[in-house]
Amino acid sequence: MMSFLLCFTCSSRFCELRPGDLEGSAMFVEALVSQALRSLLPLLIVLVGTVQLEFQTPERNYFLSIPLSIPVWYHVRTNEEDDDPQIIRLTIERCVSQALRECFPNVYGSEC
Repeated sequence: MMSFLLCFTCSSRFCELRPGDLEGSAMFVEALVSQALRSLLPLLIVLVGTVQLEFQTPERNYFLSIPLSIPVWYHVRTNEEDDDPQIIRLTIERCVSQALRECFPNVYGSEC
């Protein structure tokens, strides 16, 4: 099992989410990320944990932390780099950030 946490800072400007409904917005982001991972990475099983979403008032940004777990890596290995944990993480991070662009105009990776 490989587990890790991805964190992003997203601009609230022109955003589809409302700062007053963080719980509903977090569930929406969780569903969006799960769907993107299933459709874009069909050979990889990724479990998305409970998304934490905070609205940072002075900066008017959202801070997201997304816990992920990979119980099994289903991939036909064509070379030895395919199961490198760093490559898997970067692939997932790219997929998640692309999915977040559906509701946030600007998505930046952040330290957790």
